[in-house]
Amino acid sequence: MAKTLESEAQKAFIAWVRHHEEDVPALRTIYHPANSYFRVSWGIIRWLQQLGARKGVWDIHMPVDNLTYSSLWIEFKSPKGKLTKEQIAFRDNIIDSSLKSPHFAVCTSAEEAIAIVKTFLRAGKNV
Repeated sequence: MAKTLESEAQKAFIAWVRHHEEDVPALRTIYHPANSYFRVSWGIIRWLQQLGARKGVWDIHMPVDNLTYSSLWIEFKSPKGKLTKEQIAFRDNIIDSSLKSPHFAVCTSAEEAIAIVKTFLRAGKNV
């Protein structure tokens, strides 16, 4: 059930992104890394891993510098969901390895993710 809530929120968020990306070019940089392994065969999982997919990579990335942060990462979780140890390690590794840290946000709804993106872009005046 939790994966369904997360997926629905992410799909609604991406629909909003696609609807507004003509007016806000920075939205065209938003992507989802192919790191979701549920509901796929082991053969596909193995193939994705050979291509570089990793456990712990967050759901959404926007590689836009807003003058405060180097980029934005979003992870969708159900209201009771928690980051996995791999997601925490991924975040911490990027923060520890960066001269200028990205912003990381855990969202439980499309609306929350949209608000974060709008705030992120306003901070750098990319809207």
